[in-house]
Amino acid sequence: MSEKFYCYICKNIIYGKKRIKQHTLIHFKGERCPYCGMKVENFTEHFANYHLGYRKKAIFRRDLAILCKEIGDTKILNDKNLNLSESDKIVIKQLLKKL
Repeated sequence: MSEKFYCYICKNIIYGKKRIKQHTLIHFKGERCPYCGMKVENFTEHFANYHLGYRKKAIFRRDLAILCKEIGDTKILNDKNLNLSESDKIVIKQLLKKL
């Protein structure tokens, strides 16, 4: 049996990664992801990376970008406890522009 996915927008259950990607496109009518509100150029790639694949680093970077937007500052990226590389900071700032 195919893997089961839940559509958070219409509350339907969809079976299979390919079908959930296709299904989600019916909710996507613009430049923003219907799940997280991020501006995206390639929705299928964004959806696969951030909402299907659950890549920890990508999600961590996105969440930090959202936090920076909410507080209106990027100084938090310099916190030594986050242990961010310069490339991480650049990616987060690029994501911040898409929010």
